[in-house]
Amino acid sequence: MSRLLVLHGAIRNVGDFLIRRRALRLVGSVIDVDIEDRFRGEIIGGKDMDQFSGAILAGGPAIAVDTVPRVHPNLTGLNEHGVPTWMLAVGWAGGENWADARLDAPTARALETMAAATGAISVRDDITKGVIERSASVPVQMTGCVAWYDLPSIGQPLEAPDRVERVVVTAPASGRLQRQALRVARHVKRRFPSAEVVLSYHRGLSPAMGNGLKRSATYAAGAMAARVSGIGILDAAGDTDRIESYKRADLHIGYRVHAHLDFLSRRSPSLLLAEDARGKGQNLALGDPYAIDAWADDEAKILDSIDAWIDSGFASAGDAVAVIDATWPRMRDFLDGINERLT
Repeated sequence: MSRLLVLHGAIRNVGDFLIRRRALRLVGSVIDVDIEDRFRGEIIGGKDMDQFSGAILAGGPAIAVDTVPRVHPNLTGLNEHGVPTWMLAVGWAGGENWADARLDAPTARALETMAAATGAISVRDDITKGVIERSASVPVQMTGCVAWYDLPSIGQPLEAPDRVERVVVTAPASGRLQRQALRVARHVKRRFPSAEVVLSYHRGLSPAMGNGLKRSATYAAGAMAARVSGIGILDAAGDTDRIESYKRADLHIGYRVHAHLDFLSRRSPSLLLAEDARGKGQNLALGDPYAIDAWADDEAKILDSIDAWIDSGFASAGDAVAVIDATWPRMRDFLDGINERLT
């Protein structure tokens, strides 16, 4: 049987672990091969590469100006060893300058070599599609993020709660947005005074793996203030077991893209406050009418948008679910193409 390598970015942020889990489930549901997954930063030797009949670079903010070698150091080697390689639902990681951004020459060459052997690159939003198409001569398909697709939920309607008893508010990555996030969490608590409101930190609270001391200190201060306001705290860093409690929540409001997508994929209401291009890309892809910009919008506008969304009966979440279902055949076709090549 063919052996497939899946490379992912899961190391601390629970959103990356969700990408890993969803990618493996999607691939395994369509492609009848043995699958081995590894962290994408692990350098794989040539002899090791030769054991794989194909490789998938799975999701996440993996498209940057210098994707090769910084984000995907193994892509050049996979190309050189003739291992058919696909990018699956990758996203732009390069910040706010997506309208003008271009990939550097080594990255563009690696993508062109990869695509010449295997076809289109799968991306999770049109922001990423535009950056790649400006930079390299490769076909690009917008398939949505792998986190859009919870297989048992595809085709099911949004489940809007009759009574809100538990709300997850996710905290932003940026330390400078922690005060705003606390105000958002307190506002949600006022809107649902009898509900349990939990403030969740996808990168965790401790200083490690990208959380510097200063950022962790702002997280800790926000968490302490939230507890004083009667808001629970969840350190969600690590494996997806840490966010199993999300399945018991009625809705999500917050800054973490993959909490947003997890809720929507399971047909639960979610509203995203975009703090970077990753969030904006998903709001554009899913047609969010509020398009909250955590940096540009003032607090009154943000809270008014949250109120309008709640008062609408979470209507935009239903529209987002419709986009996910309409995009699923495109994702399925992309996976079918990999399956035909490998089996």
